[in-house]
Amino acid sequence: LSRDEIRTIWHTDLLTPPMLLALKLLLATGQRVEEVLHAARKEFDLIEKVWEIPGERRKTRGQTSEPHIVPLTEFHIDLLTEIADTTQHEYYLFPARGGANPRRYDALTHAVRVFVQASGMQSFSPRDIRRTFKTVAGSMGISLEMRNRLQGHAMTDVGSVHYDRYDYLPEKREAMQAWANGLAEIVGTNA
Repeated sequence: LSRDEIRTIWHTDLLTPPMLLALKLLLATGQRVEEVLHAARKEFDLIEKVWEIPGERRKTRGQTSEPHIVPLTEFHIDLLTEIADTTQHEYYLFPARGGANPRRYDALTHAVRVFVQASGMQSFSPRDIRRTFKTVAGSMGISLEMRNRLQGHAMTDVGSVHYDRYDYLPEKREAMQAWANGLAEIVGTNA
């Protein structure tokens, strides 16, 4: 998505509040659709400003049980507060109807399809937002390594797999703050 399209989505009234907030959290964090839609409130530590995605919820769950730590900024915390106030669910950020389970991927896909038809925007899928994060963050000067680490990509070189046990959290925090500042500028809010 272009910066103008990001801005259009961020401020649209053509999506239900939960679906709009899911898209905003996707944009704000760069995580996978299922990681966002299935997020439990207990995964977020707003004091330490981290989101710990459990290993069993990650794409690489068959290869690793390591959790993925996503640093959060005040921009993210404000968004998470808005999500909690909107969905008012005690366990899931984005509960499905009935509340026993999280929203499914196809619920967001359907919402995006309806939005695209109503807005006239070029077609995109929720998964495209992850690519948008990667591309736009790169244009802001955030290094490829930090973008990969923020998105939880497996670092598969020998050094990363067998030797480097550092978590890079301070560097990830700095990169995420740069992203939040840039995203806030794009959408016209404060980071």
